[in-house]
Amino acid sequence: MIKQNTNKNIKNKILKFLQVPENIFSDISPIDFLSNQEVLIQDSKGILEYNDQNIKINIGNNIIANFKGRNLKIKSLSQKNLIITGFIISMNFLT
Repeated sequence: MIKQNTNKNIKNKILKFLQVPENIFSDISPIDFLSNQEVLIQDSKGILEYNDQNIKINIGNNIIANFKGRNLKIKSLSQKNLIITGFIISMNFLT
């Protein structure tokens, strides 16, 4: 509980410093890189593009996470989690 509050305080300070509204990230799916060969996306809003070199995932608020790499695959897909594997070269956000 203390760690979660500390993380929220840090997030709020960063958003305030950057002059970004606090609610901008409220509906965005968390992305966890487990390595450069595996990434976990929680509560994604849909797969927009999928091939072995490029995967685009809607993560909410009209933001798309764009993964580029080699031999990319969706290893697991459920209502809560999506796992991408392969050699991930880059990830960027599209709006």
